[in-house]
Amino acid sequence: MARVKGTLQGMHDSIHPEQESLLYFGFTIDEANGIVMSREAYKNADGALAHWQNVDPVFKAMLKDASLDSLEAHGPRDEIDKLRDALAPHGCKFFVRDSG
Repeated sequence: MARVKGTLQGMHDSIHPEQESLLYFGFTIDEANGIVMSREAYKNADGALAHWQNVDPVFKAMLKDASLDSLEAHGPRDEIDKLRDALAPHGCKFFVRDSG
């Protein structure tokens, strides 16, 4: 857990809020169970894809000491469709917003 926690600063250093249309980004940690959760939101899919590209090297380094248990994308259908090619290979679950 200590090595993973050490990588979190690298994730923060890799983000570019303006370029990524970032609304929020951060981690919560459950040390007792060895779980790190990331919560993040973007104005659009292009911002999320820019973020994914920016953090990719640090994310890959983190995966040497951790596993990705789940990945979800939530949003309007046209934005979700832009994310599918990049995130589906990582087991992402896609949730389309109900606009009703």
